[in-house]
Amino acid sequence: MSRACSVNPQVRVFFEELHDIPRFLTHSPQRIAVLDKVAGRNMPTRWNFNISTVNVVYDNRDCLIECMKHLEEDPDAVTCKEARGIRRILEDPNFTFWLTFFHYIMPHVDVLYNQLQKKNVDPIETQSAVNVFEQSINNVREKNRFNLSPPVNKKRKRPNNSKQDDRVACIEVCDTIINNAKERFAFTTHLVASSLLYSENFEKYNNKFPEDELNLTCAASAYGKAGWTKSSH
Repeated sequence: MSRACSVNPQVRVFFEELHDIPRFLTHSPQRIAVLDKVAGRNMPTRWNFNISTVNVVYDNRDCLIECMKHLEEDPDAVTCKEARGIRRILEDPNFTFWLTFFHYIMPHVDVLYNQLQKKNVDPIETQSAVNVFEQSINNVREKNRFNLSPPVNKKRKRPNNSKQDDRVACIEVCDTIINNAKERFAFTTHLVASSLLYSENFEKYNNKFPEDELNLTCAASAYGKAGWTKSSH
């Protein structure tokens, strides 16, 4: 995801602006109190990382805009100025476009992350998870031919000539995510080695040592060393 976010200037700007929102709100208990009052305490309080932030802002965009309008009346000049800036971000057509796009992307990233965090993940399971992830991102890639943006302020419509550029950018981001996932998990046989180190299995290994896993680990080690030597040249 980090690589995908760096390939396109619009995407880099989007995530910088996205992170400004929780930073602004969580900096002050008074601001959180205003948000709670507007949203009716229905919004989560921990959303200062990409997956959660995208989803919370997407689902509560109208509440956040209303919250910023209230904070623009704050007697503190800094709060008033920053709230006005955040409201403009939330109402910006480019921001809402990318917010919607990553709202489609992030759940699949979250699923892949959770699958690969399991203690006993194996190469076959890893490859299967990556394949499903690739197909899911490809589905989002196909959807980008439609208008992904939620309704925005009619006074701030996006120019028609930007739509083609958006489609190209979406394809570029999706391709980068897919290619990096495939590249990162192309060599996963070494994951078998971790199973040899599970302390809860040691008693079982006294009766029957996992020779197959050991052989796979040795083969993976030799392959990895050869690949590293080749790439270093």
